[in-house]
Amino acid sequence: MDTVGVDTGGTFCDLVVIDAQGQTSVHKSPSTPHDNAQGVFDVLRVAEGVRSGSAGTFYSNIESFSLGTTIATNTVVTHTGAKVGLITTMGHADMISIMRVNGRVAGRPLSEIQNYSITSKPAPIIPKTRIVELNERIDYAGDVVIPLKDDEALAAIARLVAAGVESIAVSLLWSFVNPAHEQRIEALIKERHPEIFVSLGSSLSRRLGEYERTEAAVINGYVAIEVKKYLQKVSGGLASSGVTTPMLVMHSAGGVGTEANSSQRPITTLFSGPAGGVVASRRVCEAAGYRNVVCADVGGTTFDVGLIVDGRPLIRSTSIIDQRVLYCPTIDIVSIGAGGGSIAFVDPVTRRLSVGPQSAGAFPGPACYGRGGAYPTVTDANLVLGYMDPVSFLGGRFPLDRAAAEAALETHVAGPLGISVEEAAIGIFSIVNAKMADLVRKVTVERGHDPRDFVLCAYGGLGPLHAPFYASDLDAMAVLIPLGEISSAFSAYGVAMADVLHVHERSITLREPFVQADIRAVFDELVDEAHAQLQSDGIAARDRQMRHFVEVRYVGQLNDLVVEIPDLAIGGGEIRAMFEQLYVEAFGPGAAWDNAPIEIVGFRLEAIGLRNKYAVGDQPVGPAPVPIASREVYWPQSGAYVATAIYRGGEVLTGARIEGPAILEYSTTTITVPPKWNCGVDRVGNLILKKSGSAS
Repeated sequence: MDTVGVDTGGTFCDLVVIDAQGQTSVHKSPSTPHDNAQGVFDVLRVAEGVRSGSAGTFYSNIESFSLGTTIATNTVVTHTGAKVGLITTMGHADMISIMRVNGRVAGRPLSEIQNYSITSKPAPIIPKTRIVELNERIDYAGDVVIPLKDDEALAAIARLVAAGVESIAVSLLWSFVNPAHEQRIEALIKERHPEIFVSLGSSLSRRLGEYERTEAAVINGYVAIEVKKYLQKVSGGLASSGVTTPMLVMHSAGGVGTEANSSQRPITTLFSGPAGGVVASRRVCEAAGYRNVVCADVGGTTFDVGLIVDGRPLIRSTSIIDQRVLYCPTIDIVSIGAGGGSIAFVDPVTRRLSVGPQSAGAFPGPACYGRGGAYPTVTDANLVLGYMDPVSFLGGRFPLDRAAAEAALETHVAGPLGISVEEAAIGIFSIVNAKMADLVRKVTVERGHDPRDFVLCAYGGLGPLHAPFYASDLDAMAVLIPLGEISSAFSAYGVAMADVLHVHERSITLREPFVQADIRAVFDELVDEAHAQLQSDGIAARDRQMRHFVEVRYVGQLNDLVVEIPDLAIGGGEIRAMFEQLYVEAFGPGAAWDNAPIEIVGFRLEAIGLRNKYAVGDQPVGPAPVPIASREVYWPQSGAYVATAIYRGGEVLTGARIEGPAILEYSTTTITVPPKWNCGVDRVGNLILKKSGSAS
């Protein structure tokens, strides 16, 4: 029986199949932005054609099917969501538009933040005419100050229904402490208008932060209808093809959830694809003996970077999308527009060459795709520089047009700058690598980590091609290409391997000295919630795990650090010691305040439902690889085109060692080994790239 994971990206839809013996195959098909579900069916047909002559055999052998999707993200970014109304507490209607005075710059790159005059708030999802205030009030302790009146709530609902809303978000002040008023409004809506989707702030987050909780409720309601339609279409198509297992959906926090849960809480899927890559990185790098990892994903549209520190991915409680900050636990991933489809252009005013963030996407795609794309992209530059073979791309199913790439470079870069096509390609290649290095520095150094202490796990279609170049600037420990060709669909691999995960949080403040019983009481409540959720997911008690965290800060500070509590029996002194250790690691020696009081401001429980656990096992030692060809490739280290040995990637097995310059070609990705670098294959099949002369 097979485990299948699918990741629908901006350019390609990736699919990974893991059979009962743990053998893995990778399949790709172009994304279909006009109909995202069609891309899933297309890549399933590609896999079917490779793995089985009979559709019935392939589909009936699927024991587990998990899906990573961008549908929620696309809905927000393209402003194509449902018509939403908002019910909130009297006097707080403008909170959603004030955005904590941070809406102009939230999530924007530093270049835009520094030029404040060009920034602006995002277009409102809800006009003020669809925001209704109610004269009710619950205080900080959860006590009712002004009772909710049903007739006023019904009038508010009727007003929104008359405005034609498809979804209603409800977010009341202090509802995370006492959700009774929100729950009553939900009941009234469902009694009279069961067709309307209801999104409660208190159901999505039990954290202090009125704006972030309201934004979560609004975005959840905004994307719900599109996400539900998409998931129903995919699961329906699977069922009609003979798949009998329920579909699971990847969540941003690094686990999967049921289709029903994902439809009711669709904001949990906002960053599901990138989360899959970090999940896979943790599994593979742990097997290889690495606990500090920079996860670097170069896809068709973006460059995504996450961190694994001491074996654990970093999770944050907030997400940012379209400049909106909302409560939604998410693996901490930072992205920039620097992928294979990123468009290169010459600024007409400054006459400077720039790359991205605009992307050619899947259609028309880079000029070399031959689909009418007129503008040069990173992929076009890679082709002209010799890193990619125009004939073998996607196993020969998708030949690339070098002449079209050269023409686009000449028209839009080389001609305007008065340089050669090759110089234009070199400029594009250098700029995108510099942007990648800058982002990795931002994610590591600015958070108190030294990139030299990390291995760089490079994946995505173009990740293995670019990694050695920007890794040189970072002086990273090594570059790890996970499991050879699987690296090109690594996020899909992570989606397939992910456990069920639910994150339960509470905003409760406790100050030193901490009383153990108080801490345990909060976690007991969260654990009860978690068991109920996992029970509804069908997870047996023996397959459940709980991880406990507290958010701690010095009294008077605004920012906190997340401390894991491995044993609920530990005392306050141990919590302080763990916090101060993290504080020194983040801010440097001498930063901790020995005599300053600390406080716990939040509790987090990660409830895990264990699923299939395919071991990343040892691979047999293979024969020494032999080059299959040679071609001229430009290497920045040499400053020239150099005759370069080309290897068939599938023949570079455990125990192999290759000296650069060399290129390893797979059907879905390319690995570059620059001059003065070497490439070895470890016991589990990862390719490890290091500068020659560095410690092995």
